[in-house]
Amino acid sequence: MNNRIESLFADGVATQSPMAMLTAPARRPEYDFNQGVPAPETFPLEEMKRLAREVIDEDGTVAFEYRDPSQEFSGFREMTMGPTGLRNEISARLAKRDGIELDRNQVILTHGSVQAINLAVSAFINPGDGAIVEASTFPWMVKALRAAGANIAHAPMDYDGVIIEGVEARLREFRDAGITPKFVYLGVDFQTPTGTVMPVDRRRRLLEVAREWNVVVVEDAIYNDLRYDGEQLPTLLALDEDGRVLQTGSFSKSLMCGVRMGWAAGDVGLINALATVRNDLGVSQFMARVLERWLASGAYEPHMKMVNDIYRRRRDLVDALLQEHCREFLTYRKPPGGYYFWLRMSAEVDWQKARQSALDRGVYIRPGEAMTLDGTGSEFMRMAFAHVHDDVLARGVPVLGQALREAVA
Repeated sequence: MNNRIESLFADGVATQSPMAMLTAPARRPEYDFNQGVPAPETFPLEEMKRLAREVIDEDGTVAFEYRDPSQEFSGFREMTMGPTGLRNEISARLAKRDGIELDRNQVILTHGSVQAINLAVSAFINPGDGAIVEASTFPWMVKALRAAGANIAHAPMDYDGVIIEGVEARLREFRDAGITPKFVYLGVDFQTPTGTVMPVDRRRRLLEVAREWNVVVVEDAIYNDLRYDGEQLPTLLALDEDGRVLQTGSFSKSLMCGVRMGWAAGDVGLINALATVRNDLGVSQFMARVLERWLASGAYEPHMKMVNDIYRRRRDLVDALLQEHCREFLTYRKPPGGYYFWLRMSAEVDWQKARQSALDRGVYIRPGEAMTLDGTGSEFMRMAFAHVHDDVLARGVPVLGQALREAVA
Protein backbone atom coordinates (compact mmCIF):
# COMPACT_ATOMS: atom_id res chain seq x y z
CA MET A 1 0.00 0.00 0.00
CA ASN A 2 1.20 3.50 -0.88
CA ASN A 3 1.90 5.16 2.48
CA ARG A 4 0.88 8.56 1.13
CA ILE A 5 -2.52 7.18 0.13
CA GLU A 6 -2.90 5.31 3.41
CA SER A 7 -2.42 8.60 5.27
CA LEU A 8 -5.70 9.76 3.74
CA PHE A 9 -7.77 7.00 5.32
CA ALA A 10 -10.38 7.97 7.89
CA ASP A 11 -9.61 7.35 11.55
CA GLY A 12 -9.61 3.66 12.36
CA VAL A 13 -9.37 2.33 8.81
CA ALA A 14 -5.61 1.86 8.73
CA THR A 15 -5.57 0.00 12.04
CA GLN A 16 -8.36 -2.46 11.20
CA SER A 17 -8.76 -5.38 8.87
CA PRO A 18 -11.83 -5.63 6.60
CA MET A 19 -12.29 -9.07 8.18
CA ALA A 20 -11.99 -7.77 11.75
CA MET A 21 -15.57 -8.72 12.61
CA LEU A 22 -15.41 -12.09 10.88
CA THR A 23 -13.47 -15.11 12.06
CA ALA A 24 -12.43 -17.91 9.75
CA PRO A 25 -10.36 -21.02 10.45
CA ALA A 26 -7.28 -21.81 8.40
CA ARG A 27 -9.07 -24.78 6.84
CA ARG A 28 -12.69 -25.67 6.25
CA PRO A 29 -14.07 -27.16 9.49
CA GLU A 30 -15.73 -30.54 9.43
CA TYR A 31 -18.14 -29.48 12.19
CA ASP A 32 -19.13 -25.83 11.71
CA PHE A 33 -21.05 -24.66 14.78
CA ASN A 34 -20.04 -21.03 14.33
CA GLN A 35 -22.33 -19.22 11.94
CA GLY A 36 -25.98 -18.41 12.70
CA VAL A 37 -27.70 -19.06 9.38
CA PRO A 38 -30.88 -20.87 8.35
CA ALA A 39 -30.74 -24.45 7.14
CA PRO A 40 -30.56 -24.64 3.32
CA GLU A 41 -33.10 -27.46 3.23
CA THR A 42 -35.73 -25.02 4.55
CA PHE A 43 -35.29 -22.59 1.65
CA PRO A 44 -38.53 -22.41 -0.43
CA LEU A 45 -36.64 -22.44 -3.71
CA GLU A 46 -39.48 -23.62 -5.94
CA GLU A 47 -41.83 -20.98 -4.56
CA MET A 48 -39.21 -18.30 -5.02
CA LYS A 49 -38.57 -19.37 -8.63
CA ARG A 50 -42.29 -19.30 -9.39
CA LEU A 51 -42.81 -15.90 -7.77
CA ALA A 52 -39.71 -14.43 -9.43
CA ARG A 53 -41.05 -15.46 -12.82
CA GLU A 54 -44.46 -13.99 -11.99
CA VAL A 55 -42.87 -10.68 -11.05
CA ILE A 56 -40.87 -10.57 -14.29
CA ASP A 57 -43.83 -11.63 -16.44
CA GLU A 58 -46.39 -9.32 -14.83
CA ASP A 59 -44.34 -6.31 -13.69
CA GLY A 60 -41.68 -6.35 -16.37
CA THR A 61 -39.02 -3.67 -16.29
CA VAL A 62 -40.73 -1.81 -13.44
CA ALA A 63 -39.46 -4.52 -11.08
CA PHE A 64 -35.90 -3.47 -11.89
CA GLU A 65 -36.28 0.29 -11.42
CA TYR A 66 -35.22 2.26 -8.36
CA ARG A 67 -38.91 2.95 -7.79
CA ASP A 68 -42.33 2.45 -9.31
CA PRO A 69 -42.47 5.21 -11.97
CA SER A 70 -46.29 5.05 -12.11
CA GLN A 71 -46.43 6.59 -8.64
CA GLU A 72 -45.34 10.19 -8.38
CA PHE A 73 -44.61 11.24 -4.79
CA SER A 74 -44.95 7.74 -3.30
CA GLY A 75 -42.68 6.38 -6.00
CA PHE A 76 -39.85 8.66 -4.94
CA ARG A 77 -40.62 7.83 -1.30
CA GLU A 78 -39.90 4.19 -2.13
CA MET A 79 -36.24 5.12 -2.69
CA THR A 80 -35.87 5.84 1.03
CA MET A 81 -38.66 3.84 2.69
CA GLY A 82 -38.78 0.82 0.39
CA PRO A 83 -41.46 -0.50 -1.99
CA THR A 84 -44.99 0.17 -0.79
CA GLY A 85 -46.37 -3.33 -1.30
CA LEU A 86 -43.86 -5.11 0.92
CA ARG A 87 -44.15 -2.44 3.61
CA ASN A 88 -47.91 -3.02 3.57
CA GLU A 89 -47.43 -6.76 4.05
CA ILE A 90 -44.79 -6.44 6.79
CA SER A 91 -46.72 -3.82 8.74
CA ALA A 92 -49.89 -5.93 8.56
CA ARG A 93 -48.08 -9.01 9.81
CA LEU A 94 -46.34 -7.20 12.68
CA ALA A 95 -49.60 -5.52 13.67
CA LYS A 96 -51.34 -8.89 13.84
CA ARG A 97 -48.48 -10.58 15.72
CA ASP A 98 -48.04 -7.82 18.28
CA GLY A 99 -51.68 -6.80 18.57
CA ILE A 100 -50.98 -3.18 17.67
CA GLU A 101 -51.93 -0.63 15.05
CA LEU A 102 -49.16 -0.31 12.50
CA ASP A 103 -49.14 0.91 8.90
CA ARG A 104 -46.59 1.11 6.13
CA ASN A 105 -45.47 4.61 7.15
CA GLN A 106 -44.12 3.01 10.34
CA VAL A 107 -41.89 0.57 8.44
CA ILE A 108 -38.68 1.18 6.51
CA LEU A 109 -37.07 -1.57 4.44
CA THR A 110 -33.33 -2.15 4.76
CA HIS A 111 -30.56 -4.43 3.51
CA GLY A 112 -30.93 -6.91 6.34
CA SER A 113 -31.40 -5.87 9.94
CA VAL A 114 -27.74 -4.81 10.15
CA GLN A 115 -28.48 -1.82 7.93
CA ALA A 116 -31.45 -0.95 10.15
CA ILE A 117 -29.08 -0.95 13.11
CA ASN A 118 -26.56 1.21 11.26
CA LEU A 119 -29.28 3.68 10.26
CA ALA A 120 -30.38 3.89 13.90
CA VAL A 121 -26.82 4.76 14.92
CA SER A 122 -26.59 7.40 12.18
CA ALA A 123 -29.95 8.88 13.13
CA PHE A 124 -29.38 9.19 16.88
CA ILE A 125 -25.68 9.17 17.72
CA ASN A 126 -23.38 12.17 17.56
CA PRO A 127 -19.71 11.72 18.48
CA GLY A 128 -19.48 11.51 22.26
CA ASP A 129 -23.10 10.46 22.84
CA GLY A 130 -23.83 7.46 25.05
CA ALA A 131 -25.29 4.07 24.08
CA ILE A 132 -25.93 1.02 26.23
CA VAL A 133 -25.66 -2.56 25.02
CA GLU A 134 -25.91 -5.88 26.85
CA ALA A 135 -22.83 -7.46 28.43
CA SER A 136 -22.90 -10.10 25.67
CA THR A 137 -24.26 -8.62 22.49
CA PHE A 138 -24.36 -8.49 18.70
CA PRO A 139 -20.87 -7.30 17.68
CA TRP A 140 -22.00 -5.46 14.55
CA MET A 141 -23.91 -2.97 16.70
CA VAL A 142 -20.75 -2.36 18.72
CA LYS A 143 -18.80 -1.82 15.49
CA ALA A 144 -21.36 0.72 14.25
CA LEU A 145 -21.32 2.59 17.56
CA ARG A 146 -17.54 2.72 17.66
CA ALA A 147 -17.40 4.02 14.11
CA ALA A 148 -19.85 6.79 15.10
CA GLY A 149 -17.66 7.85 18.02
CA ALA A 150 -20.17 6.82 20.68
CA ASN A 151 -19.39 6.23 24.32
CA ILE A 152 -20.51 2.63 24.79
CA ALA A 153 -21.40 1.02 28.10
CA HIS A 154 -22.57 -2.51 28.77
CA ALA A 155 -25.27 -3.53 31.20
CA PRO A 156 -24.99 -6.81 33.13
CA MET A 157 -27.21 -9.79 32.34
CA ASP A 158 -28.69 -12.77 34.11
CA TYR A 159 -30.77 -15.72 32.93
CA ASP A 160 -33.68 -13.35 32.22
CA GLY A 161 -31.75 -10.94 30.03
CA VAL A 162 -30.39 -7.50 30.76
CA ILE A 163 -30.64 -6.35 34.39
CA ILE A 164 -32.61 -3.11 34.54
CA GLU A 165 -30.76 -1.80 37.58
CA GLY A 166 -27.58 -2.17 35.55
CA VAL A 167 -29.07 -0.07 32.75
CA GLU A 168 -29.99 2.60 35.29
CA ALA A 169 -26.47 2.53 36.73
CA ARG A 170 -24.94 3.05 33.27
CA LEU A 171 -27.32 5.95 32.61
CA ARG A 172 -26.30 7.61 35.87
CA GLU A 173 -22.64 7.14 34.98
CA PHE A 174 -23.23 8.83 31.65
CA ARG A 175 -24.99 11.73 33.36
CA ASP A 176 -22.22 12.12 35.93
CA ALA A 177 -19.63 12.19 33.15
CA GLY A 178 -21.53 14.82 31.19
CA ILE A 179 -22.43 12.34 28.43
CA THR A 180 -25.84 12.45 26.73
CA PRO A 181 -27.31 8.94 26.54
CA LYS A 182 -29.25 8.30 23.35
CA PHE A 183 -30.34 4.68 23.22
CA VAL A 184 -30.35 1.22 24.72
CA TYR A 185 -29.88 -1.69 22.30
CA LEU A 186 -30.99 -5.18 23.27
CA GLY A 187 -32.91 -8.31 22.37
CA VAL A 188 -35.69 -9.54 24.62
CA ASP A 189 -36.67 -12.70 22.75
CA PHE A 190 -33.90 -15.31 22.22
CA GLN A 191 -31.21 -12.69 22.66
CA THR A 192 -27.96 -12.94 20.70
CA PRO A 193 -25.89 -14.75 21.86
CA THR A 194 -27.33 -15.94 25.18
CA GLY A 195 -30.81 -17.01 24.05
CA THR A 196 -32.42 -15.35 27.07
CA VAL A 197 -36.08 -14.31 27.13
CA MET A 198 -36.93 -11.26 29.21
CA PRO A 199 -40.03 -11.53 31.46
CA VAL A 200 -42.87 -9.13 30.77
CA ASP A 201 -42.52 -7.22 34.05
CA ARG A 202 -38.87 -6.54 33.26
CA ARG A 203 -39.79 -5.38 29.77
CA ARG A 204 -42.26 -2.91 31.24
CA ARG A 205 -39.70 -1.65 33.73
CA LEU A 206 -37.14 -1.16 30.95
CA LEU A 207 -39.59 1.07 29.08
CA GLU A 208 -40.29 3.01 32.28
CA VAL A 209 -36.56 3.67 32.66
CA ALA A 210 -36.27 4.66 29.00
CA ARG A 211 -39.10 7.14 29.49
CA GLU A 212 -37.56 8.57 32.66
CA TRP A 213 -34.20 9.10 30.97
CA ASN A 214 -35.64 9.98 27.54
CA VAL A 215 -33.71 7.42 25.51
CA VAL A 216 -34.71 5.36 22.50
CA VAL A 217 -34.89 1.57 22.83
CA VAL A 218 -33.65 -0.38 19.81
CA GLU A 219 -35.26 -3.82 20.02
CA ASP A 220 -33.50 -6.46 17.94
CA ALA A 221 -36.32 -8.90 17.13
CA ILE A 222 -34.66 -10.87 14.36
CA TYR A 223 -35.19 -14.24 16.11
CA ASN A 224 -38.67 -13.44 17.42
CA ASP A 225 -40.51 -15.97 15.24
CA LEU A 226 -38.08 -18.81 15.90
CA ARG A 227 -39.87 -20.11 19.00
CA TYR A 228 -39.73 -23.76 20.07
CA ASP A 229 -41.26 -23.60 23.55
CA GLY A 230 -43.69 -21.37 25.44
CA GLU A 231 -46.02 -18.61 24.37
CA GLN A 232 -45.34 -15.41 22.47
CA LEU A 233 -44.68 -12.55 24.90
CA PRO A 234 -45.50 -8.93 24.02
CA THR A 235 -42.58 -7.28 22.27
CA LEU A 236 -41.20 -3.97 23.46
CA LEU A 237 -42.84 -2.40 20.41
CA ALA A 238 -46.19 -3.80 21.55
CA LEU A 239 -45.69 -2.36 25.05
CA ASP A 240 -44.44 1.02 23.85
CA GLU A 241 -46.75 3.87 24.86
CA ASP A 242 -44.81 6.93 23.78
CA GLY A 243 -43.11 6.12 20.50
CA ARG A 244 -39.56 5.39 21.69
CA VAL A 245 -39.12 1.75 20.59
CA LEU A 246 -37.50 1.03 17.25
CA GLN A 247 -37.85 -2.67 16.42
CA THR A 248 -35.58 -4.26 13.83
CA GLY A 249 -36.28 -7.48 11.96
CA SER A 250 -35.28 -9.42 8.87
CA PHE A 251 -35.99 -12.39 6.63
CA SER A 252 -32.36 -13.45 7.08
CA LYS A 253 -33.00 -15.88 9.93
CA SER A 254 -36.56 -16.99 9.23
CA LEU A 255 -36.34 -17.36 5.44
CA MET A 256 -32.97 -16.99 3.63
CA CYS A 257 -30.11 -14.72 4.63
CA GLY A 258 -29.17 -14.09 1.02
CA VAL A 259 -32.35 -12.16 0.22
CA ARG A 260 -30.83 -9.32 2.31
CA MET A 261 -34.20 -7.83 3.22
CA GLY A 262 -34.79 -6.39 6.66
CA TRP A 263 -36.76 -3.59 8.23
CA ALA A 264 -37.23 -1.27 11.15
CA ALA A 265 -40.67 -0.56 12.62
CA GLY A 266 -41.82 2.06 15.08
CA ASP A 267 -43.24 5.53 15.49
CA VAL A 268 -43.37 7.58 12.28
CA GLY A 269 -40.94 10.09 13.76
CA LEU A 270 -38.34 7.40 14.40
CA ILE A 271 -38.79 5.87 10.96
CA ASN A 272 -38.51 9.27 9.26
CA ALA A 273 -35.27 9.87 11.17
CA LEU A 274 -33.81 6.67 9.67
CA ALA A 275 -35.06 7.64 6.21
CA THR A 276 -33.43 11.06 6.57
CA VAL A 277 -29.93 9.65 7.09
CA ARG A 278 -30.29 7.01 4.39
CA ASN A 279 -28.22 7.55 1.24
CA ASP A 280 -28.29 4.29 -0.75
CA LEU A 281 -31.42 4.76 -2.93
CA GLY A 282 -33.28 1.92 -1.27
CA VAL A 283 -33.61 -1.84 -1.46
CA SER A 284 -34.15 -4.09 -4.48
CA GLN A 285 -37.54 -3.49 -6.11
CA PHE A 286 -37.37 -6.97 -7.59
CA MET A 287 -36.72 -8.82 -4.34
CA ALA A 288 -39.29 -6.70 -2.51
CA ARG A 289 -41.95 -7.62 -5.06
CA VAL A 290 -41.10 -11.31 -4.80
CA LEU A 291 -41.34 -11.20 -0.99
CA GLU A 292 -44.54 -9.14 -1.14
CA ARG A 293 -46.20 -11.90 -3.17
CA TRP A 294 -44.82 -14.56 -0.86
CA LEU A 295 -46.26 -12.89 2.25
CA ALA A 296 -49.56 -12.06 0.53
CA SER A 297 -50.00 -15.73 -0.39
CA GLY A 298 -50.13 -16.67 3.30
CA ALA A 299 -46.93 -18.71 3.02
CA TYR A 300 -45.10 -17.21 6.00
CA GLU A 301 -46.87 -18.98 8.87
CA PRO A 302 -46.74 -22.49 7.32
CA HIS A 303 -43.10 -21.89 6.48
CA MET A 304 -42.31 -20.90 10.06
CA LYS A 305 -44.09 -23.98 11.42
CA MET A 306 -41.95 -26.18 9.17
CA VAL A 307 -38.78 -24.33 10.11
CA ASN A 308 -39.48 -24.40 13.83
CA ASP A 309 -40.31 -28.10 13.77
CA ILE A 310 -36.90 -28.82 12.20
CA TYR A 311 -34.98 -26.52 14.52
CA ARG A 312 -36.81 -27.74 17.63
CA ARG A 313 -35.82 -31.30 16.81
CA ARG A 314 -32.22 -30.24 16.22
CA ARG A 315 -32.13 -28.28 19.44
CA ASP A 316 -33.37 -31.34 21.34
CA LEU A 317 -30.77 -33.50 19.61
CA VAL A 318 -27.97 -31.10 20.60
CA ASP A 319 -29.24 -30.99 24.17
CA ALA A 320 -29.18 -34.79 24.38
CA LEU A 321 -25.70 -34.98 22.82
CA LEU A 322 -24.29 -32.32 25.14
CA GLN A 323 -25.70 -34.14 28.13
CA GLU A 324 -24.16 -37.39 26.96
CA HIS A 325 -20.72 -36.15 25.94
CA CYS A 326 -20.06 -32.78 27.61
CA ARG A 327 -22.17 -32.61 30.77
CA GLU A 328 -19.26 -32.64 33.22
CA PHE A 329 -17.55 -29.74 31.46
CA LEU A 330 -20.41 -27.41 30.49
CA THR A 331 -23.43 -25.64 31.95
CA TYR A 332 -26.16 -24.05 29.86
CA ARG A 333 -29.86 -23.42 29.55
CA LYS A 334 -31.75 -25.21 26.83
CA PRO A 335 -32.74 -22.36 24.48
CA PRO A 336 -36.51 -21.90 23.98
CA GLY A 337 -35.90 -20.38 20.56
CA GLY A 338 -33.32 -18.90 18.22
CA TYR A 339 -30.20 -20.51 16.80
CA TYR A 340 -27.76 -20.90 19.67
CA PHE A 341 -26.64 -22.74 22.76
CA TRP A 342 -24.69 -20.42 25.09
CA LEU A 343 -22.24 -22.80 26.74
CA ARG A 344 -20.26 -22.01 29.86
CA MET A 345 -17.15 -24.10 30.41
CA SER A 346 -16.41 -25.27 33.93
CA ALA A 347 -13.52 -23.72 35.86
CA GLU A 348 -11.19 -26.71 35.49
CA VAL A 349 -11.24 -26.46 31.69
CA ASP A 350 -8.39 -24.50 30.10
CA TRP A 351 -10.60 -22.41 27.84
CA GLN A 352 -8.07 -21.46 25.19
CA LYS A 353 -6.63 -24.97 25.03
CA ALA A 354 -10.12 -26.44 24.66
CA ARG A 355 -10.97 -24.19 21.73
CA GLN A 356 -7.71 -24.86 19.94
CA SER A 357 -8.04 -28.57 20.55
CA ALA A 358 -11.59 -28.50 19.17
CA LEU A 359 -10.49 -26.54 16.11
CA ASP A 360 -7.63 -28.98 15.50
CA ARG A 361 -10.29 -31.70 15.38
CA GLY A 362 -12.44 -29.76 12.92
CA VAL A 363 -14.92 -28.24 15.41
CA TYR A 364 -15.47 -24.53 14.76
CA ILE A 365 -17.40 -22.66 17.43
CA ARG A 366 -17.79 -18.95 18.30
CA PRO A 367 -15.72 -17.81 21.31
CA GLY A 368 -17.63 -15.90 23.95
CA GLU A 369 -15.26 -12.95 24.02
CA ALA A 370 -16.15 -12.22 20.38
CA MET A 371 -19.63 -11.30 21.64
CA THR A 372 -18.68 -8.86 24.40
CA LEU A 373 -17.75 -5.20 24.46
CA ASP A 374 -14.62 -5.54 26.57
CA GLY A 375 -13.19 -8.91 25.50
CA THR A 376 -14.38 -10.75 28.61
CA GLY A 377 -16.50 -13.89 28.45
CA SER A 378 -13.80 -16.31 27.34
CA GLU A 379 -15.37 -19.01 29.49
CA PHE A 380 -18.34 -19.06 27.09
CA MET A 381 -18.88 -20.54 23.64
CA ARG A 382 -21.78 -19.86 21.28
CA MET A 383 -22.84 -23.00 19.46
CA ALA A 384 -25.06 -22.58 16.38
CA PHE A 385 -27.13 -25.61 15.48
CA ALA A 386 -29.96 -24.65 13.12
CA HIS A 387 -28.06 -25.12 9.85
CA VAL A 388 -26.15 -28.24 10.90
CA HIS A 389 -27.41 -31.62 9.67
CA ASP A 390 -28.29 -34.22 12.29
CA ASP A 391 -25.48 -36.58 11.32
CA VAL A 392 -22.90 -33.78 11.61
CA LEU A 393 -24.24 -32.91 15.06
CA ALA A 394 -24.13 -36.54 16.09
CA ARG A 395 -20.47 -36.82 15.06
CA GLY A 396 -19.32 -33.34 16.06
CA VAL A 397 -20.56 -33.00 19.63
CA PRO A 398 -18.60 -36.06 20.86
CA VAL A 399 -15.50 -34.51 19.25
CA LEU A 400 -16.15 -31.31 21.20
CA GLY A 401 -16.52 -33.38 24.37
CA GLN A 402 -13.16 -35.02 23.77
CA ALA A 403 -11.49 -31.63 23.25
CA LEU A 404 -12.95 -30.39 26.56
CA ARG A 405 -11.85 -33.53 28.36
CA GLU A 406 -8.27 -33.14 27.16
CA ALA A 407 -8.23 -29.47 28.22
CA VAL A 408 -8.98 -30.11 31.87
CA ALA A 409 -6.25 -28.42 33.89
